[in-house]
Amino acid sequence: MLSDAHPNTCTEASSRTARDRHLPLAGLYRSHSLPLRHALRRRFLGARCGLSPHEIDDAVQETFLRVLQHWARCASASPAELSFGYLMAVARNVCIDLLRRREHQRELLADVVALDRDRPDNTLDVYAEARERCSEARAYFAALPPEWQAVFQARFCEGLSQQASARNLGLTRRQVRAFEDQLRTLMTPPDS
Repeated sequence: MLSDAHPNTCTEASSRTARDRHLPLAGLYRSHSLPLRHALRRRFLGARCGLSPHEIDDAVQETFLRVLQHWARCASASPAELSFGYLMAVARNVCIDLLRRREHQRELLADVVALDRDRPDNTLDVYAEARERCSEARAYFAALPPEWQAVFQARFCEGLSQQASARNLGLTRRQVRAFEDQLRTLMTPPDS
């Protein structure tokens, strides 16, 4: 039973045991992170494999993260029992994963570049044509009676129902339906 003098005794004890549980991992990190970083730089840094120093540092962090996750699943093994060889094997796998991920990103980028190359280079013409259509539509819309403009705005731009449009515009639903039918008739291109 907890005493009234120390209301957080249980919380302090549980956080202390969690902290104590990670102390061996902190010692393992302090003792092995620098040699692991040097070994990875000798093996994966530079022109041969092409990992950058930042990626090597990320690989070291990811290695200890994977070891921590494995250690959390298998509580029977102590991190102090982990050898440098085990850490190096995990780190090597992390670096290989980084290289595979980078190669996959290069393939995706090459696909995007190929798609961009296949696209016609007339984007300025397409934009100019779209701008011309917009200005024609604005002029056409401005020539409509104000009631039709309001119905068009409510029904097609704001997506309101006929009933909500009628309520907002002070019209009956039958009037909104009639304006909408007239708008559709005007907007439908004639059959050729």
